[in-house]
Amino acid sequence: SSHFCSRHRAERPIASRPRAPASRPAGAMSVLPPVIALAGGGIPRPVWQLMPEISPGKAMLGSIFLFNAPHMVRMFLMHKAANVIKNENPRAQLAELKGHKAYGEMISRAEGAHVNGLESFPVFAAGLLAAKAAGVDKTLIGKLAAFHLLCRTAFNVLYIGFSTPAPPAPPALT
Repeated sequence: SSHFCSRHRAERPIASRPRAPASRPAGAMSVLPPVIALAGGGIPRPVWQLMPEISPGKAMLGSIFLFNAPHMVRMFLMHKAANVIKNENPRAQLAELKGHKAYGEMISRAEGAHVNGLESFPVFAAGLLAAKAAGVDKTLIGKLAAFHLLCRTAFNVLYIGFSTPAPPAPPALT
């Protein structure tokens, strides 16, 4: 492993590697949650106490419903925009309708929320199954699963329903 790293560094120093433009500071999303947890933060107690305890199986079914809900919203909006859903080439129709004057932006956001749910489901399901297999307290698993479903619901509503401009990218540090 160290041989690969030293060889890689020798070929191209880190400072000279091309970087993709960042829309937010690098690592901000990956560092923030652990820092909050280490500082004693987390789910506020009143919210935690309101969370029901649900089984991992029901949580996975709920998550499946929640990652498919934006797809149904998108299909509804596509039908509203075009009056017909073309099953022979739905991806071409989706690409075309993303440019629709009235519904295009919301169709794009609904598609994005659906894809985000598809991407996050395997990690959520694996986490539930691993916690259960490791013997983690059922109440903790059930309440965290319920909180995840609440957050997924909020994400879907906010992501599809509202559009805000992205903050400007910070200047490059070179």
